[in-house]
Amino acid sequence: MSAVWVPTTDQIAELEADWRSAEEQIKEAEQETGDFPIPPVNELRYAGRHLLDAFTADSDEARQKEFSKAQRHTLRAKYDAAEVRILSHLRSIMFFRDDYRTVEIAPILPDWQATLLLVREVQDRIRENRRDDRLEKRGSDHGLFVEYSARLKEHVLRLDVAREELNKKLELRRENTRRWAIGISVAIVLALLAALTKWIAG
Repeated sequence: MSAVWVPTTDQIAELEADWRSAEEQIKEAEQETGDFPIPPVNELRYAGRHLLDAFTADSDEARQKEFSKAQRHTLRAKYDAAEVRILSHLRSIMFFRDDYRTVEIAPILPDWQATLLLVREVQDRIRENRRDDRLEKRGSDHGLFVEYSARLKEHVLRLDVAREELNKKLELRRENTRRWAIGISVAIVLALLAALTKWIAG
């Protein structure tokens, strides 16, 4: 009787490591967004289903095929969880940009342009992957997207720290605007009073 195919210890160890990494990414996504990330959880569920099928299939070819699917869905779970985190970070950066659109950010955040360049790079890659929605394509990018999510998180943390100083600049700008508006109003009133006085004396 020929031997039945089973994954090697290295294959099992790699799948376990990827599974644990996906779970960690999912936990971080939930913590950072406050929402339960359904897409990556579904991918792990699919992976579990294929893993079970890999050990119950009736041929070596089917077993290998199902195990390979379990591997790909696990990597896709890592990708999807990282993408959830990335999109959350991108929203935070865009909110930050809108909050301080009327003040100069660079003097407080010298790497602000680097942040915007990273945002553009990540957005371009997301668009590219969404045009090619193959499981293999996104799964192969899981490492890159985990890296993107970590880099963006660092930038978001720096933005949060910078808010205090930028809020001071924003308040100063608003105060200057109020003073300017009051000054203009007073000048107009004085001019009108002068004209009225002249007309009455007239």
